[in-house]
Amino acid sequence: MYDSMLSSHHREPSHEIHKLSVMLPTYLNDSKFLENTQRTVWSSLEAYADKMSQGVGALNQNPFDVEYVEDIAQQISGSLDCEVFVAAYAEFLSDQMQISSSNVDAEYFRKRYATLL
Repeated sequence: MYDSMLSSHHREPSHEIHKLSVMLPTYLNDSKFLENTQRTVWSSLEAYADKMSQGVGALNQNPFDVEYVEDIAQQISGSLDCEVFVAAYAEFLSDQMQISSSNVDAEYFRKRYATLL
């Protein structure tokens, strides 16, 4: 769980996050996402190995573990930069880079993404 809000440090997943962790394995299986192995053999990854259900519509009884990542860049309290932080976190993670613990320059990323679009 990558949370950019300073005020929301949790140790336990919220009820909503827990529900998503339970629903996500079934959704990934039913949507056939886990069958796409062109880039990743999902069954070979420890986090996904027990998430594959036996058949369409079968509920998976193995929710994803929820871990809160600490010491990552936080948005300024009261700002409306959540989307920028989500996009920046996604970019860092897809490039297999560690998310910085210092501030993310939201204005820089906003201009960068606008230029790319």
